[in-house]
Amino acid sequence: MNSSISFEDGQGIFFDVEGETDDYICHMWKDTKEWFCNCPSFYFRKEECKHIRDCKEVLKNERN
Repeated sequence: MNSSISFEDGQGIFFDVEGETDDYICHMWKDTKEWFCNCPSFYFRKEECKHIRDCKEVLKNERN
């Protein structure tokens, strides 16, 4: 899996995620720190998916 920050503005950070079978978009809202991913796992389970975990790691590494 390969994730990267694609866009950042005053409201949030958008990530492009290259998955094993499909590509996804993750978003983190800056004010609430809530995350969203458009993958089926996040949609149906309503919990943190592997794409969000990967994006959190990218964000942590970018900010350090």
